Amino acid sequence: MANKRKLEDNLNKVFDCKDIHVHEVRDVDGAKLTQLLITNSNFSLRMQFVKKNGDVFTPIMTFPKISMSNFGKAIDYVKEYFDERG
Repeated sequence: MANKRKLEDNLNKVFDCKDIHVHEVRDVDGAKLTQLLITNSNFSLRMQFVKKNGDVFTPIMTFPKISMSNFGKAIDYVKEYFDERG
């Protein structure tokens, strides 16, 4: 859980807010797929993660007030989260 809290703190810094929450759902639809739902009062972002021959991220996003440059930084923190989680 501390790892998830670190991810939330990092994303709050990237997006300059205080209320980001990360929800993790593993084995979505019976597949070897993990989905992160990242939400706050202004946006929601779903990221799907599949580990095959490497790391594959498929982001599905809704960003009413978020710049794409911040999205790249967010991806880096999500990758770090998965690396630390193993």
